[in-house]
Amino acid sequence: MQQRKRVTIDDYDDDDDDDDEEEGVKQEVTDTIEKFVQSRHVQTLKYLRHVIDENRYLRLHIEHLKRHQDERIQQQPPSPPPVVVDNSTEVEEISITQEEIPFQREETPIQRIETPISEILIRTPEIPTFYKQLVDKAINTEGEDFESKYHLLNDELNNLKKQHNINREEYQRELDRVDRQNSQLKKDLKTAQQQLTIAQKRANDKQTENQILTSSLSDLRITNETLNSHVNKLEQKNEQVIQSLTLSEQTRLDFESQVRELQQLLQQDRQKLFELNIEYQHNEQQLQISEQDIQSLKDKLNNELDKNQQTIDENELLKENIKYLQIQLQEKIHQEQENNREKQLNSNFKDFVQVKRNLQLCQQENEQLKNEIKKLHIKFANNND
Repeated sequence: MQQRKRVTIDDYDDDDDDDDEEEGVKQEVTDTIEKFVQSRHVQTLKYLRHVIDENRYLRLHIEHLKRHQDERIQQQPPSPPPVVVDNSTEVEEISITQEEIPFQREETPIQRIETPISEILIRTPEIPTFYKQLVDKAINTEGEDFESKYHLLNDELNNLKKQHNINREEYQRELDRVDRQNSQLKKDLKTAQQQLTIAQKRANDKQTENQILTSSLSDLRITNETLNSHVNKLEQKNEQVIQSLTLSEQTRLDFESQVRELQQLLQQDRQKLFELNIEYQHNEQQLQISEQDIQSLKDKLNNELDKNQQTIDENELLKENIKYLQIQLQEKIHQEQENNREKQLNSNFKDFVQVKRNLQLCQQENEQLKNEIKKLHIKFANNND
């Protein structure tokens, strides 16, 4: 009986450990999902700030060019006679600066895009000094072809507007992609939570089944204890009957000795002999009755022993079934955890591949724009020559 109580205590401990493991797994899954969503949200915000800063830089540059162009038109002096030597030297300087400017101007956005989104620094762009020098030269020089400079600055302004529109479209596409990604992550989070609730319900059902089995085992133990108490009482009664049997045998021997004595004294006490014979017959009847009672008690005892053996066998079968159910429950929980982890890893890998593709497309577009700007500057330099 003590061994059976110990087994039930161990089963309850296993159930508590399973509950703790399920709660720990659920907490780990929710923490990893929340961390992933927060990190992706922070990266998208940094990238959006980077695009906003570039747009602000382009707007400032456009306004600066417009302002200097208006001032130059308002303050345009009468055209002096052209000087060939000065114009050639100044045009060469301007063409050299114009050829150097695009490379310096276009290298910075390419470097920003090649860097990962998590390493982008938030900063406010400033207008480069070489643009200011170019505009100052365009205002202060005398004898240059102002119409060609006007067309050059107007083309530069149009290119900046185109770049601004491209950046705005990229910003809008990135914003839509981030919204779609956030909605997908929310859906994945809901599905994961639903799966966790289903697994928790299954675990609770298994726990209730285990509790029912343990309660039935406790009832069987109580019945077994009552049967053992009845068996002990029957054994005590059997001992008492055996003691009475020994006493009756002793009395029988005494009576036989008395009979022998009475046979010798038959003539003296016939009446006493008759009474003794009656008592002897009565004792024999009691002896037979006691033997029959002993036999019936033995039969009952054997039946009770058989019943006890059956209950013990049933208890062993129930223990084996409980252990088998616990092993199946642990295997199902482990399999569900592995499936959830594989789904999460697949979704993370798909997101990473999509972001990498978008970055490669942006880099290709920037390279194309860079080549086009180089071609335009070469054309402008040829026209100035």
